[in-house]
Amino acid sequence: NNTGGTDTTSIGINILGNPEIVFLDRLQVTNAAKPINIGTAGVNAGPDHLYITNMDIQSVAINPPVNALITATDGTNISSVAFRNIAGVGGNGFFFWDSTVTGGGNGINITFDAIRYEDGGLSGTTQRAFTLRPFSSATTVKFQNLYIGTQNTAFELRRVKNATFDTIEVAGNVAGQCSFDIINTDNDILFMHITSNQNAGCATVGAG
Repeated sequence: NNTGGTDTTSIGINILGNPEIVFLDRLQVTNAAKPINIGTAGVNAGPDHLYITNMDIQSVAINPPVNALITATDGTNISSVAFRNIAGVGGNGFFFWDSTVTGGGNGINITFDAIRYEDGGLSGTTQRAFTLRPFSSATTVKFQNLYIGTQNTAFELRRVKNATFDTIEVAGNVAGQCSFDIINTDNDILFMHITSNQNAGCATVGAG
C-alpha cells in the first residue's frame, strides 16, 4: 500500500468463500486499512479450519482508524479457527466480528493464543480490542496468553458459550471503559490469571 494515512479501503489478505484447511504462517501485513478480511459467499458460509499463526500485523496509520486488524464480515461462519503467535499494532481493535444484521453467521472452536495487541495510541477507536457478536451463538471460544494495550474496552462478547480467559493482561484503558463487556453470555465462562492494570472507572467485568 502506497496511499498512506488517507487510505480507508485497501485489504492486505482477503479470505473469501468456504475454504477448507487454510494456513497463513510467518507473514507480515503492514499499511493496509483492513489487514486481514474473512469474507463469505453468502449467509452462513465461511472458513473451516483456518490457522493464522506467527504473524506481524499493522494497519495503516489513519487516525481515527476504520477497521480492525482482522475482520470477519457479517454473515460469516467461523469454524475451527485459530489465531496464534501474533503481534498486532494499530487498527480499530484487533478482531471484529459482528454477524447480527444478515440473519446468519455463527461459530465453534475459536482460539486466540499468544497475542500482543496495542492500539498504537490512535485516538477515536470505537471498537473493542476483541468483538464477537455471532447471530445466535459461538461455542468453545478460548482466549489465552494475551497482552492487550487499548484505550477502549478489551473484550465484547454476545451470545458466546463455553468461553475461557486464561493468562490475560489488559492495560491502557481510560475512564469509562471496562476490561470485559459480556452480555447474553451465560453458559460456562471461566476466568483464570487475569490482570487488569488500566485506569478504568468501572469494574473489571461489565454489566450482563
